[in-house]
Amino acid sequence: MDKMDIPSDGVITGHGKVNGRTVCAFAQDFTARAGTLGEMHAKKICKVMDLALKSGVPLVGFNDSGGARIQEGVDALFGYGEIFFRNSAASGVIPQIACIMGPTAGGAVYSPAMTDWVFMVKKSSFMFITGPDVIKAVTHEDVTMEELGGAETHNTLSGVAHFAAENEEQTFLLIRELLSFIPDNNMEDPPERETSDPPDRMNEKLNSMIPDDPNHPYDIRTIIREVLDDNYFFEVQEFYAKNIVIGFGRLEGKSVAIRGIKSTASIYPTGHIYIPISVLIIIGTQDTYQPTTIPSHDVSDLFDGTRAILNLKADLHTHFVHTGQRNQHS
Repeated sequence: MDKMDIPSDGVITGHGKVNGRTVCAFAQDFTARAGTLGEMHAKKICKVMDLALKSGVPLVGFNDSGGARIQEGVDALFGYGEIFFRNSAASGVIPQIACIMGPTAGGAVYSPAMTDWVFMVKKSSFMFITGPDVIKAVTHEDVTMEELGGAETHNTLSGVAHFAAENEEQTFLLIRELLSFIPDNNMEDPPERETSDPPDRMNEKLNSMIPDDPNHPYDIRTIIREVLDDNYFFEVQEFYAKNIVIGFGRLEGKSVAIRGIKSTASIYPTGHIYIPISVLIIIGTQDTYQPTTIPSHDVSDLFDGTRAILNLKADLHTHFVHTGQRNQHS
């Protein structure tokens, strides 16, 4: 390795402006030794993470890595430990955003899973601990990269990812849009935006949007959009836990978090709260970054069954333990 030239050790770090606000960032380069993480690679990421935390600004990571650089042995693994420690220290203090830009495997996927929001690109982003070849050798199971850890898998089944973009350009635009709703850190208020939507406007459509039959499914997004400024709703985890709708909007130009429970498909005809319960991400966001939360619930009860109750208990326990850790920073 001492005779090998790896440009920038496979990662670029720095800071810049997004809509006039300072943001720290790092980007792994898959063309430089598959973006693998070695000692100096990790130190560069840790340094920009420290800068973001010290400055109180969001951190955006563009992940495209094959995992640890095995030639560097324990030094690479120690580097991952240092990154995970900073992920934990920054949790609930500054927004952490991970963008999966290619096949990301091994140790490289742990850190994104510890961040606040994960973006993936359809057909080109992958997250898994070990790839299909290893799965085949160990379990004799045939599985594709898309089935194992593609954007669709993590946006619909695991819930690890929160956004699935059509291409990289759309991913960058979505990140910029998300940043417009959240503050730089947990001590500041979310940014405001001017709106031409009058705060006292009347909306007669709301009188007829909810059907008289309580068992009749309807799309709660239509109601949410009618209430928000300029009818704009920025949805989070659109494809996960579809009986619950979460996201961001604005009222009088001020950022608000939205959670709505109501069926949008026949498989959830009465709007039961059923696991997976993606509403927890908005609860955590509201608790940490102080946007006003607008609940819009039309829910009869918890979905019956021991599995649902046990999973709900586990998810709520995880949320409140995580929230307790975040509040220690406040």
